[in-house]
Amino acid sequence: MLSNGRKLRIAVAYRPPDRSTEIFDDILSSILGYNIDSHPDRNILIGGDLNLPGFQWDSSFSEEGNLLKTKVDDIRKMGFEQIVKEPTRVTDHSANVLDVVLVNFPEHVQSVVLEDGIGDHKAVLAQFNFTSLLSKSIPRTIFAFGRTNIDAFRNELDSNFNDFMQYSSTQSANDSWNKFKEIIHRARDLAVPKLQLKDNFDPPWYNRNIIYLKNKCRKEHSKARQSKNFQLYNEARSKLNLAKYQCEQEFISKTLDLDLKEKPKKFWNYVKHKTKGKHNSIPTLKSESGDVIQSEDKANLLNNFFQSVFTAEDLATVPEVNNVINSPDRPSLETISISQSGIENLLVGLNVHKSAGPDGICAKLLKLLPCKVSFYLEIIFKKCVAESVFPDDWKKANVTPVFKKGSKSDPNNYRPISLTSICGKLFEHIITSNLASYMDTNNFFHPDQFGFRKKRSCEMQLTRVCQDIASLLDKNKESYMVFLDFAKAFDKVPHQRLIAKVRSYGIGKNFLKLIESFLSNRSQTVVLNGISSNSVPITSGVPQGSVLGPLLFLIYINDLPNGLSSKVRLFADDTLLYLTISRPEDLLAFQKDLDAIDNWCRLWQMSLNYDKCEIMHIYSGNSRPNYSFKLGGSPLTYTESYKYLGVQIQNNGKWDKHVNEVVNKGKRILYVVKKVLSKAKPNVIKAKESFTLSRKF
Repeated sequence: MLSNGRKLRIAVAYRPPDRSTEIFDDILSSILGYNIDSHPDRNILIGGDLNLPGFQWDSSFSEEGNLLKTKVDDIRKMGFEQIVKEPTRVTDHSANVLDVVLVNFPEHVQSVVLEDGIGDHKAVLAQFNFTSLLSKSIPRTIFAFGRTNIDAFRNELDSNFNDFMQYSSTQSANDSWNKFKEIIHRARDLAVPKLQLKDNFDPPWYNRNIIYLKNKCRKEHSKARQSKNFQLYNEARSKLNLAKYQCEQEFISKTLDLDLKEKPKKFWNYVKHKTKGKHNSIPTLKSESGDVIQSEDKANLLNNFFQSVFTAEDLATVPEVNNVINSPDRPSLETISISQSGIENLLVGLNVHKSAGPDGICAKLLKLLPCKVSFYLEIIFKKCVAESVFPDDWKKANVTPVFKKGSKSDPNNYRPISLTSICGKLFEHIITSNLASYMDTNNFFHPDQFGFRKKRSCEMQLTRVCQDIASLLDKNKESYMVFLDFAKAFDKVPHQRLIAKVRSYGIGKNFLKLIESFLSNRSQTVVLNGISSNSVPITSGVPQGSVLGPLLFLIYINDLPNGLSSKVRLFADDTLLYLTISRPEDLLAFQKDLDAIDNWCRLWQMSLNYDKCEIMHIYSGNSRPNYSFKLGGSPLTYTESYKYLGVQIQNNGKWDKHVNEVVNKGKRILYVVKKVLSKAKPNVIKAKESFTLSRKF
């Protein structure tokens, strides 16, 4: 019995290495006895040494194959996933996953680690979390924008505009911004009603009748404890349970079904509740000093880690760059034009669901009267351009840690996403639009850079790569393809080296100072469950979550392919290069290109994860020996498949691994949906399954 009243059924199994399949019949029979098809909320764990070396646990289900695979697939089709991915028995000659853990609740797996055991098998330590991960929220005040007094809001903006213009004419851009912030906050406080939110962890289908019955149940229970007569309490509890069941049934069959397309947020709120909020919570983190549990400590730990990856730039060795010929008719970008109508259009297009930055000005507030707000912002933006500065508020970021992969308890497995001022992002949008148009018009971008660019997409990049592989195989040619993995690419960009590259494309002095202001004196704070960490300075990198940051990264990495004989495919920091091998000299040329890339990284202070960079040998026909290529002095690891831009690319041009991965992912998603909607009618489950798959793929 778990602490929250749920049951976990654990079974242990051992299969001798004699190819017997009887044990799988016994396992399947036991599973069927729990009727998990009708009750997918019944959690089962099966662990043990099944002696299945080389078995492909992630392969797709197939009607063909040997008896052993068919037996195991019968268990997997019941919703079980094998969660041990690393070899549990390692010898001088082999490394195999022999000890397995099969679960039908993969959504509750927190981590799986291996440690040295007593014998020659590793000990498998699996951590699960079945408890509610919904952290207690901090009471907060929100603004009811739907009940705004628009006339009062308009009058406050109108009455202050002339004074604001006069003030701004003699003050700095930073002071002008602070004055506007003061005005719009005062207008909000006067015109928008406030609501005090109380903690509420009730399910989304609860109504007033259930709340009434809950309170009555508490009163009857209090009376029963004194009188020792629990009859009235039992009757009240029965009525409450019946009301809960009926309301949930109605919510699933009617509310969710009707709002599936129009209001999908309701469905995901329901999923979040049924899965105990697992998807947006950060569990206990591991640090050198032990477990970190409290939100404030987690926030500080993550912020310190994010800060630790920043680059300490060597200012004495900043290279000179000359990408634009020094001639009188060379292209240049000196300044940008700003108009009130353009700002108003940007305000109208804001997504009202986007959160406010550290300045507290949200999109809903700005969109109340965009025609009025745009006049204020026009003055501020023009002063920023004239002074070549970004206001201090726009350089502060609230960071949201986003989990990547691996163990959720490891701070290294989180990516920082910056939440900055919305008004600052509007100004970034104007700068980005001008800078990107200038770079595109003058054909400064490398033609093989497809990330964050108009009329180029992830799909187009994948199509080109896959076409090249297919062409090589059709023509019976040989090629080597290397997938590069940059370490914390966006966070490590050194600022002075970036400025040198931006300057080299003919960016004028004032525009360049504006970009320097954007990069300098930035700070960030990690926010978890309403709790903020200490603020730390940002000394390198381009902010992930900003508008201008991705474009600056493209400029920084733009000259990486220069001088290489290999084909280079760039999609932001996802980089691969390959070369057709027609003669022995091509092998040396490819190694020379790898050395050149490593030298580029050292010169521009970018780091490669050498152990994560892999090489693929592409050829058709008879087996050919792999040439030993090195990167950073270490031999590259060969692989037959690699996940590039979300697609499993194979060296034989086939798609079975990608298809298997997509199919298995779909089955896991459908299993979770079925589990969440265990009380729903079949037609509702079918609709939710179709909708969920359309969203995920």
